[in-house]
Amino acid sequence: MASLEETPILIQDKQGNQLLDLILLKEADLSKVAPLTHALVVARRGGTKKLLVLNRHRRRWELAGGMIDPGETPRSCAIRELHEESGIVCVTDDLRFVGAIKVLLQPSRFHANAHVEYGALYKMEVDQAAQFVGNEEIVMTCWWDGCEAIGEISPIDQKLTELAWPVSALV
Repeated sequence: MASLEETPILIQDKQGNQLLDLILLKEADLSKVAPLTHALVVARRGGTKKLLVLNRHRRRWELAGGMIDPGETPRSCAIRELHEESGIVCVTDDLRFVGAIKVLLQPSRFHANAHVEYGALYKMEVDQAAQFVGNEEIVMTCWWDGCEAIGEISPIDQKLTELAWPVSALV
């Protein structure tokens, strides 16, 4: 097994957080990656536009998602966070599991040391945008075409949109 120093990174943000891998496995095997801390959703509309939410505290565009609550499944977390952060209501079958993401997170107010965490990545097609009212975490939402300048976008989340919906998936 390669050490972190030997592990190539897929992308890094300006805080030094790194997306190390997208692990393709069955959703039932998520228990094999630990610690599994969060779930993210790459929602797509119209074949090309991806949902991003503007995080009030980090002041950047991100994927909808968040921390898995005790006793909550990653899929339930993704459904809950998608609704809380965008107003989109989905059912379990709307989400397609993509894989587990492996990230190296730098020290923060929550963790004194750099550490590796795993998250569950889901994707879904959305027919129409939902009505969204800003809240204490999310200012607004947008359907991003991948080209339009909208402000700072989390590079890790941008990379995840590409991994979840590769260009070849459009044909």
